[in-house]
Amino acid sequence: MAKKRSSKVLINNDFYDHLEDGWYTAKDHPVVLLRKENEVRVPWIIESIQKRRHTFAKVLDMGCGAGFLCNPLVKAGHDVTGVDLSKESLVVAEKFDSTKRAKHTLVVRNPEGRSKR
Repeated sequence: MAKKRSSKVLINNDFYDHLEDGWYTAKDHPVVLLRKENEVRVPWIIESIQKRRHTFAKVLDMGCGAGFLCNPLVKAGHDVTGVDLSKESLVVAEKFDSTKRAKHTLVVRNPEGRSKR
């Protein structure tokens, strides 16, 4: 018997929506752990793409938040689209994109639970 899929939103974006520049500057918030993780993860991802592709890639970063992955990928020369449900996080991603070349896209959930752009 197949399980019925829930239309509940499992992510509480309020946690992220009020961070603003704190995504990059907070010293006493759990987002600091995410930044530290990305200090290790992002260089490995960039290196892995370049080893396998030997060229630049088109990348879709789902749940990009404030751009911890998509912004460094763009800086490394990749064509990146970052998608997130949090408009406030995308504003921060755009602000901290030093290249101004990343495409940050908001996905909005309508009342029926379907995503739309």
